[in-house]
Amino acid sequence: MRILFQFQKNLVILLLILTSCTTTMQQPTLISTMQKPPVLVHTPTETIIPTYTPTPIQLSTSTPTPVVWVSPLQEIALQDLPATIYNPFHLPKAGSDDPHQGVDFSEVDPQSRITLEGMAVQSILAGRVVQVMEDRFPYGNAVLVVSGPAEIPLNWLTAINKMETPSPWRANPALSCPQGWEDAPEQSEQIHLFVLYAHLKNATDVQVEDGILAGQVLGEIGMSGNALAPHLHVEIRYAYSEAIPDSMAHYDVSATAPEMMQYCRWRVSGWYRPLDPMSLLLLTGD
Repeated sequence: MRILFQFQKNLVILLLILTSCTTTMQQPTLISTMQKPPVLVHTPTETIIPTYTPTPIQLSTSTPTPVVWVSPLQEIALQDLPATIYNPFHLPKAGSDDPHQGVDFSEVDPQSRITLEGMAVQSILAGRVVQVMEDRFPYGNAVLVVSGPAEIPLNWLTAINKMETPSPWRANPALSCPQGWEDAPEQSEQIHLFVLYAHLKNATDVQVEDGILAGQVLGEIGMSGNALAPHLHVEIRYAYSEAIPDSMAHYDVSATAPEMMQYCRWRVSGWYRPLDPMSLLLLTGD
């Protein structure tokens, strides 16, 4: 007992010593000396949206290249064309297919006074082929070329604005026309000029959609179609359209409905307004 009591006493003393060491031990300084993490504060800033400033288009100050036009007959100068007129232009009445809606030019033998075949026919203006006719009555072998605004001389446009031309009408035409002939063609915002070269000696070598230059040969003077003697028939019309599709024919049992419709649209609808070719060909200047 005495030994046990002494052991317990020593154990209590030991525990007191250990407790005293724990309470007086220096505490670690890791946490106390550690810096606090910085507080991240988000300050919104104004977003700058880039703006687009278009670069001004620099317009050319140079003189534009004059638009060229030439005589429809390769061997006859423009100023000499009046002497070759076989049949002049007559402004038609509304809905009428007569009188003569173009100009006929012919080469006459100075000795026999007989009209001749074979002189080269050339395009008056640059443009694009929209119709090619092969022995279709009344135009025979023919080519129809359209010229856009950039290909029409400025003084021609000025003159056209001053000319008396029929407006589109809905009167009954003086010839039979298939249904739909009076419907407006596909319209354009700009004026286009159509030039028809008819009664050519042979079928032309050019094709629809071919680009044409002023002075490019289209064929030769002939007497195909409704012609009693060799001559070149030229019709000029303007329209707010870029094309007149298909071939044209009439007054013949072989003429198809589409051909007759396009003939009526060309000749009597008023959508393609006739002009006197000589009033344009003999203009001077650009």
